[in-house]
Amino acid sequence: MESRTRRRHHRDELRQTILDAAVELIETHGGGFTIRLLADRIGYSPRTVYLYYENKDTLLDAVVDRVFTQTLESLDSAESAGTSLEALLSSQIERHMRNALNRPRLYRAVVERLASGSYEPVPADERLRERTAILLAGGVGDRLAGHPRDVAEVFLAALRGATTRLIGRSTGLPNDDADRTIHIFTRMTLRGLL
Repeated sequence: MESRTRRRHHRDELRQTILDAAVELIETHGGGFTIRLLADRIGYSPRTVYLYYENKDTLLDAVVDRVFTQTLESLDSAESAGTSLEALLSSQIERHMRNALNRPRLYRAVVERLASGSYEPVPADERLRERTAILLAGGVGDRLAGHPRDVAEVFLAALRGATTRLIGRSTGLPNDDADRTIHIFTRMTLRGLL
């Protein structure tokens, strides 16, 4: 029984090692890395990677899930502070955009995966959409021009679009311009929602 637990622990660790290496490669090479390059980085054969992730899309889905899980964790910390709806939405927008500015290649890879025809929402993506819908319904549900889930989809799409535009301009963009862009987008979004 103990050796089975050890093997499972080793498998879980190797799965995380592969995922960590994929994130590192995305941050240095963008989403165009190969499974062979990833396997070389971790010292295993490509076949080993395929034992854990069926194909590159499955691996990228795991990266998306990790990124959205981190987003949800940051929302948890903001919500536990007991702040207003306006403060929570402002925080969500700012954290989203700042994280993208800090890790633009990772952000681009996530957005490209979301836009791919073969993407099926990962669990954390579904939780983020639902969480945003609940947040909106609880704060402004009576004034929403549609179902909270639909409004959440529009909000997240607008946020991703504005963020993609921001990181596209970010090379050579002074910090105060990024701050200004984030501030303007936040103000306009909150004005539209609240």
